[in-house]
Amino acid sequence: MSQSPVQAEGSADPYFEAWVRINALIERGFSWSGHEENVFFLNLGEGRFANASHTSGLDLGDDGRAAVAVDWDRDGDLDLFTTNRNGPRLRFLRNTGKADGGYVAFRLEGEFGPDPIGARVLLEKGGRDGGLAVRALRAGEGFLAQGSAWLHFGLGEARIGGVQVRWPDGEMERFGGVVRGGRYLLKRGLGRAQALETGKLEIPTRPPLDIDESDASTMALVDPIPMPRLPMATEDGRPVELFGIDSEGAPRTTPGPLVLQLWASWCQPCARELEQVSRRASELTSRGVGVIALQADGEEEPQPGSFHLDQVRWPFSRAVASESTLGILEAFQSLLLDREAQLVLPTTLLIDPKGRLVSITRGEMDFDRMLAELDDVGLSAEERRDKVVPFPGRWLYPPIEPDMERFAREFSERGFPRVAVDYRAQRFDMARRSRAELLHEFGRSHARNGDLESAEKSLRESIAADPQRVEVHADLGLVLHQAGRFREAVVAYESALALAPERDDVHFNLALALISLGQFEGAEDQLSVLQGLDSPRAEGLRELLERTGR
Repeated sequence: MSQSPVQAEGSADPYFEAWVRINALIERGFSWSGHEENVFFLNLGEGRFANASHTSGLDLGDDGRAAVAVDWDRDGDLDLFTTNRNGPRLRFLRNTGKADGGYVAFRLEGEFGPDPIGARVLLEKGGRDGGLAVRALRAGEGFLAQGSAWLHFGLGEARIGGVQVRWPDGEMERFGGVVRGGRYLLKRGLGRAQALETGKLEIPTRPPLDIDESDASTMALVDPIPMPRLPMATEDGRPVELFGIDSEGAPRTTPGPLVLQLWASWCQPCARELEQVSRRASELTSRGVGVIALQADGEEEPQPGSFHLDQVRWPFSRAVASESTLGILEAFQSLLLDREAQLVLPTTLLIDPKGRLVSITRGEMDFDRMLAELDDVGLSAEERRDKVVPFPGRWLYPPIEPDMERFAREFSERGFPRVAVDYRAQRFDMARRSRAELLHEFGRSHARNGDLESAEKSLRESIAADPQRVEVHADLGLVLHQAGRFREAVVAYESALALAPERDDVHFNLALALISLGQFEGAEDQLSVLQGLDSPRAEGLRELLERTGR
């Protein structure tokens, strides 16, 4: 990709303005480097390289940012992790070549502990492929990347003639006992390599994700966001306003879950969608779900399209959107997608009883999928996060709350000052929360910013104000866990489980902390609990314990 400047030249203002313009282009779907493919060059020696992008499988169209080479599966060849601005944000490229023992790898331990940054390993290679290979232990490597502390040498057919380490203070030390295909610890002062039995890591293969190939795209929100104030007209022309935020900063509620369907009289997919909703109306009314068909023909004073709704015997409410309403909705979806995007028809918005957007579908919706999303309306942010992510995993931090100030700023700049005022009022809704809640929010914010010390302080103060808040104990455990203070993390996790013993995520995190302390029997006890809870996390913990030899 193109290299960014390392510093602003001359005035900082043009430099800052250039970044603003670049980001504006990215939000409109442009690439940093013109959608160019990744390139991989094979070193042929003597300063010659061959373009092996296609044959290696690395010629991907990702808008790449960073790459890290590491023998992740420990089979002797280097695999690759890449990060991208677009999706997938993280890609794992597994090297399926055959190493056949043609490698050797080292970890270093210096006078004052592991990973002595600046040390160099000098490997003398004998035979036809002989020569001297050098690897240095760095604190970081590549662009926006942090490499592994393992120093990996590809040998080909060469034999190992000798191994030396130049320690950071310049002292040279020769190590014996190194053979091809091994992994070793080179500890200063010993003079002999210690073999490390790491074993291969079996990476389970899973079937490809079932991706919806239709033109429609649905985005489910982890943390529902208050709907903006929407002016519209009823069928008889009476002006009304729905949603928005009241003067005290709280979203305006609805009698129950609400489906807002945007359609137009000229839109054929809209007609099919309206017909389907009308035909299956009983499945919505039985759940207490309301529906509004919002006509979006795009005129400043549009005429109601009653004919189309009457044809499908529309049983729900109907309203008409003005140009201003459509502008608000287009700005709202652009904020949600973090890129400029025109409003498409049909569009379906699922709104919870608290007046907050739960999901948005751009294009013809899947009715059964919408019903499934309605069943998830009352879930917590953590539960919704686990549902919307298509694969299991462990989360280090709680879900990030939406930035209401950003919403207010964007709506103000787009010419919707009343909507901006609403979101600024919602931003100050925190003032009505209890001291324990506020401290909990502060703790989460510090953790997201990487300030674990301040996060711990706020979370402990929150517990002192209200010891019965399960999430605070669980979050404190995560912060201590992240800081490497495993014994204290265990105490925090156990406090959370004393209040909510059914929390499988806390049982799993507790097991990880116990494994870090070498307390494998305790971790096995947590596995039994997870199996009793029929938790999907049990399988992951079982595999982890098997890899540790338990």
